[in-house]
Amino acid sequence: MYIKTLIAHEKQETTEMIDDVNFDELPQQQESLDVELNQYQELFEMAPVGYFVLDRFGVIKNVNVAGCQIMGLPKNKLIGEFFYTYILSKKIKNRFLKSTKEIFETGIKQQIECKLKNETTTEFYGLLQTAVLKDEFNNFKYFILTLDNIDKQKQQEKILERALNKEKKLNDMKSQFIAIASHEFRTPLATILTSSELIEKYNKPEDETKKQTHFRKIFAAVYRIKEILADFLSENEIENGKINNIPTKMNVKSFMESLIKEDIYNSAIHNITYHHTGLESEVSLDKKILKTSLTNLLINAYKYSPKGGLIEVTSRQHEKYITFSVKDYGIGIPKNDQDMVFEPFFRAKNVEHIQGTGLGLNITKRLIQIIGGTIVFKTQENKGTVFTIKIPVF
Repeated sequence: MYIKTLIAHEKQETTEMIDDVNFDELPQQQESLDVELNQYQELFEMAPVGYFVLDRFGVIKNVNVAGCQIMGLPKNKLIGEFFYTYILSKKIKNRFLKSTKEIFETGIKQQIECKLKNETTTEFYGLLQTAVLKDEFNNFKYFILTLDNIDKQKQQEKILERALNKEKKLNDMKSQFIAIASHEFRTPLATILTSSELIEKYNKPEDETKKQTHFRKIFAAVYRIKEILADFLSENEIENGKINNIPTKMNVKSFMESLIKEDIYNSAIHNITYHHTGLESEVSLDKKILKTSLTNLLINAYKYSPKGGLIEVTSRQHEKYITFSVKDYGIGIPKNDQDMVFEPFFRAKNVEHIQGTGLGLNITKRLIQIIGGTIVFKTQENKGTVFTIKIPVF
């Protein structure tokens, strides 16, 4: 009896609900709903960000216009494909698959930056943001993935990173300059001061030999200061792009003979030989750059060879290139230090007791590159070193 009464009551409620419905308004309501759905579809299609609808397994079920443009592929080529196949890195692919699992389980949105490619293998950086959409019963419906092309942003980041690295390098170099300058200038300045004070006291004729000894010490100290300043000035000019290749006509053999004779102080305490082979016709080279580069190599040979040691300088002129070599029989460069030879401020372990800025070889390499040449070396510890410069002739 109770059940019959309940059924009768429900029938009455249903009848009343049906009576309340205005069937004339149903078509209008359906039309309004269709318009609303179309608006959402338009928003999806015309959004400025790439939208991808993915199923539980990461298969693309839908994609908007921006997504197609970013990927460089039409919609029919994208739908049905696993999205992760467009991710370049295997590691990031695995991370993406892991993130979708985490989103499915936790509902927390995930973000990944990665390189992607399309069918034509065009590569670009993309920012992926994935979220999960659930139905009214809180069950998984699909993943919504947004995609932004961040190539320009990445390029700007790289430019900024290079600028920061350059700034850091300059700051490091300034710190090294201060440390080296304070150390390197101290010794020659002390020598000049001490020798000057002693010379002032030598008034007797028999003191002339002592005077000359101290004059030579002062000369050597001044030469050393000049050498240090030349290194720092050259480094600064190269760093600021102030050095350009300005070739002029010159005779290689005459140039080299003059260069060696100019260095009176060092050439007087070493046994130097010079030999030229090949052509002797005039060539066009930047004399200033060449002079600075070869002088740096000669200074190194003088420093790291014993007094009276042999230094062999050679030049060879071919039709297409010229080579210059400076060979010494000094302390050589330790094997573990050879990869760092051309780095600024680097000094090998076996020369720490010898004065130097650690800039000469770095400057020489960069100058030779400015005139289109190359520099290489061969060395053996305690046997000597030979540096060879090769410059093309046009």
